[in-house]
Amino acid sequence: MLVVLPRRARRVLEAALRRQLSGVASKDAPSLVGQSLSWVPPRFSEGPGAWGSSSRRRRAAFPQPSEAGAVTDPALASSPSSPSSSSGGGRAARRSQQLTDEIDALVQKWQASEEQLRRRDEAVQDLRRQLQAAIPGSDLLPFGSVATGLWLKGSDVDLSLQVPGSEGRVETKMVLHRVGAAIHRFSGDKAERRLTARVPVLRWTPSHDKNLPCCDISVNNLLALANSKLICAYIAAEPGLRNLAVAIKTWARARGINDRSRGTLSSFALTLMAVHVLQRQRILPSLQDLAVLRGEPRYEVMGFDCRFCTDPEVISQEAARLGTLHRDDEIRPRGGNLGALLLAFFKYFGSEYRGGVIAVRSSATTEVKASEWASGRFFLVDNPFEPGKDVANVDTGQQTRS
Repeated sequence: MLVVLPRRARRVLEAALRRQLSGVASKDAPSLVGQSLSWVPPRFSEGPGAWGSSSRRRRAAFPQPSEAGAVTDPALASSPSSPSSSSGGGRAARRSQQLTDEIDALVQKWQASEEQLRRRDEAVQDLRRQLQAAIPGSDLLPFGSVATGLWLKGSDVDLSLQVPGSEGRVETKMVLHRVGAAIHRFSGDKAERRLTARVPVLRWTPSHDKNLPCCDISVNNLLALANSKLICAYIAAEPGLRNLAVAIKTWARARGINDRSRGTLSSFALTLMAVHVLQRQRILPSLQDLAVLRGEPRYEVMGFDCRFCTDPEVISQEAARLGTLHRDDEIRPRGGNLGALLLAFFKYFGSEYRGGVIAVRSSATTEVKASEWASGRFFLVDNPFEPGKDVANVDTGQQTRS
């Protein structure tokens, strides 16, 4: 069962993670920088004495919720989750800098080449032309990792087919049937229909070229497009977020907890969790809160307020203001020590998190219905633009599992 890690176990996890990222081969920790992400790191022993005294009570990884403070809660400043707050500052700084270098190497290893990006984009544009011919007035737009720049080798491509007037579930399914027929005509492939999913999608795996990515096609997924723009804005505000998110995603994939279809965390949820930690560290402001505080007009998408601040100067000024409230000089600089930030991420979600809403805007906590907690969803990553909607959607059986 996943547990909140005591200090000794956290050190083991951090060391194992560094070995995985750096490619140091060992019997127990093969490298993540190798040829495949299919390897799952060995689980820590659950036997007596593995965590110290066998009589010590172990907490579940996602405990019952307590009151979650707002993103901008002043109380956060009193206890920042910083890996360098312990003794041995010089050694900790060297360790986090080494981890930073290893993260950079990991990203370099798994980021797509220019040729792969070119082939991916050409395939998407070809599909776009085919669907526009089959469904006049439509347009095909990418979202998710393709739009945010977090796309890696072997990742799928998320696409939204914009079709005016096709808003209901029945109309959406009819459009996807037409999409499947069009794909079959020009490629000979039979796309997989996932029409019973919360968001109906059509999954196309190109058979004529095994090097092309799989495409997940949805219809009028406007909020997903808006979410991608928000993540892009956060990465523009703090470029280090990109490599941090890639490292977290790679680790999660290796651990088998980065597959929304199987009841574990989506890449979008992991990225929001990273943004949440950076906001706790007072490195990133809440772009949605900034827009509200500045009185920017509402920008509605499907009835939801999707406004957020996009002014680089305003964002930079707010980040600088937050920096004056920060106590940890090691990880404060723009695009700074990613190793320290990664350790802060694991420290927060491994031991400090006590339940509640994980959000990137201050109003999220009050907007989540009590029924969410009553239903057992005590680990909830709030959708930035859909109040109270859980984008983690972690299956109850996966929240604590062996």
